Amino acid sequence: MVMTAYWHTPKPSWSRRAFTLIELLVVIAIIAILAAMLLPALSKAKEKGKRADCIGHLKQLLLSTHMYVVDFNDYLPYTGWSSGTFDRPNWCYTRTASRTAKDDVTLGQLWPYHKSKQLYWCPIENTNTVAFRLREMQVTSYTMNGSVSGFGTTPTGVPFVSHKLARFKSDAMIYWESDENQPSYYDNATSSPNEGGSLRHSGGIVMGMFGGQTEFIKFKNYAREAGLGGFPGMRPGRMWCNPGSPNGG
Repeated sequence: MVMTAYWHTPKPSWSRRAFTLIELLVVIAIIAILAAMLLPALSKAKEKGKRADCIGHLKQLLLSTHMYVVDFNDYLPYTGWSSGTFDRPNWCYTRTASRTAKDDVTLGQLWPYHKSKQLYWCPIENTNTVAFRLREMQVTSYTMNGSVSGFGTTPTGVPFVSHKLARFKSDAMIYWESDENQPSYYDNATSSPNEGGSLRHSGGIVMGMFGGQTEFIKFKNYAREAGLGGFPGMRPGRMWCNPGSPNGG
């Protein structure tokens, strides 16, 4: 007779149970706290990435500017100070009588050196605002320092011809982002340094310098040098650098 042995699996001493409401609330609270800690860091990292893209655009514009200077006997592109003048190219565009392409960037002086409309825009420029729609010029986020053409149209005695690059210090500012909330600053693609700075980038303003390098300057430092918020401005200085004027203005 064959004996068959049977084994019985012992029952565990514990049993499964669902989370209580209090435990679920504790877990949700912990997740919320972690999210609150991480989201600002992620937002800051995203902003830095966009700033890096903006700096990259400025570097390409600076390179194009230096290539232009080599081809034109050291003369810098025209600022565009005469906003009401038609068919006169400046560094960024040519203003035409066309309703569909009033400010044509493909006719700008730097266009042959890069041929990219994207380079003229800060990656976080918001074009869907009332202030933007009120701008007379709507083809670039960047502005050229009016010092380049002596804050006028004939700094060299020849109409619409700018100063030579050699007359500027390498650490002086040639490009920056003006105040996007002031449409009047965007009647053309050039401004005075005290026409504000953009608040797009948290903590400061992106600038391009005559030497070809870029700089991220804190708002307060920009205000001190440009003459904003009660500061007199540094004249002459890195921003007020018109070589045809004793005080750079």
